[in-house]
Amino acid sequence: MIIPVGRWVLETACRAAASRNALGHRITVAVNVSPKQLQRDSIIDDVESALSLSALDPTMLVLELTETTLMRGAEDTIARLLRLRRSGARLAIDDFGTGFSSLAYLQQFPIDVLKIDQSFIAGLVDAGKSRAIIQTFVKLGRALHLEVVAEGIKSEDQRSQLEALGVDTGQGYFFWPPLDRDDVLRARSGSRKSRLHLVEGAL
Repeated sequence: MIIPVGRWVLETACRAAASRNALGHRITVAVNVSPKQLQRDSIIDDVESALSLSALDPTMLVLELTETTLMRGAEDTIARLLRLRRSGARLAIDDFGTGFSSLAYLQQFPIDVLKIDQSFIAGLVDAGKSRAIIQTFVKLGRALHLEVVAEGIKSEDQRSQLEALGVDTGQGYFFWPPLDRDDVLRARSGSRKSRLHLVEGAL
């Protein structure tokens, strides 16, 4: 059922984001793409259809993929990712640092965003190794002109350290818990003032 469910998720997320953006807000929506979806050419039609039906600005859609997903049939995957990029959507590697892919492939994939897995963020305060790894990810992201997002931020200490390390954006319970569609706009209007901020919610 993952193909029809994934199609429904894309359409629902794009419609919800478009309705909020029509009110004058700039809300980006991120949708996880499963390995099964990325293995089929129909993912391109599904994304283009969701964007067309919702009239959502394509740059406001981020498709999140895991490293393991990317490595399945790499050549075909790259071709599909390039077609998805041509639709205007942005592409993110989710849970970066937990997969088994070679960094040599990273330069081949048309990726826009690296999302650092929360396991590294959890060890940031007490473990120097986590800090060193995050710093390496940030430098890698900058070298490849990618946005770097830290997942699972739970404390001000983590937020401030990540900001000092040069992380672009963060998400996690420190900012807000998962939110429903109506609470997202209220959260945005009352958000904490910080450069390192991304409201994570369920549209």
